[in-house]
Amino acid sequence: MQEHLMQNEAFFTNNYFLLEILKSDHRFEQHSEVVTIKDRGTIITTGKADDDFYIIQDGIICVRGKNNTIIQFIKSGNSFGYSNLFNTAQMTTQYEVLTPATLLKIDKDFMSAIFRNNRLGIYILDEYYTKTMQLAGLRLESFELPSDRRVAVCLYEIAKMIGQKTNQGTLIPRVITQQHVAEYCQTSREYTTMILNRLAKDGYIRLRPKPWFIPDVEALVHGL
Repeated sequence: MQEHLMQNEAFFTNNYFLLEILKSDHRFEQHSEVVTIKDRGTIITTGKADDDFYIIQDGIICVRGKNNTIIQFIKSGNSFGYSNLFNTAQMTTQYEVLTPATLLKIDKDFMSAIFRNNRLGIYILDEYYTKTMQLAGLRLESFELPSDRRVAVCLYEIAKMIGQKTNQGTLIPRVITQQHVAEYCQTSREYTTMILNRLAKDGYIRLRPKPWFIPDVEALVHGL
């Protein structure tokens, strides 16, 4: 399981190359626009036939799936809307904006053509689906863990997804709350709070003052 956790750190690493492909097409500016979202809590829903593709330029977004469950956190450099490109089935996913965000919105049909007609685009799409399956498998494995260990592993995953690395450790964005962790772990808020306090007492995380600080992220999965 720890090997899968390490692989997850590289999730969505090819958006630099994707942007290079897009910008090399003279039609790119006609089929894209920069969207600024200032209001926290704004919901972007994908899964309809006319939905577009997005690349996050700035901000943090919470991904919610079936039953409004948190399935992932994404940030600048990540992208979403892949399921809109070729899948005709209704796969509704909600993206909740947690901080003011800037998104590059790209027309679905233009994006689909890019992926179909460019070899590197096809590779990026294939990598996306591979990483998606890895992430799904990882999530299923985490639910088989005892609840206390699951909270630690979920915290590890959040740190890998959106944490800010420093010379001393990793900072968790201020916007992330104990409720977010509980929803991601699918444990009660009260239980999650108890485990987070235990982790803080044992030195795995500093909860106060915010932002949360994790001195050694790897210890969350190797040290418990």
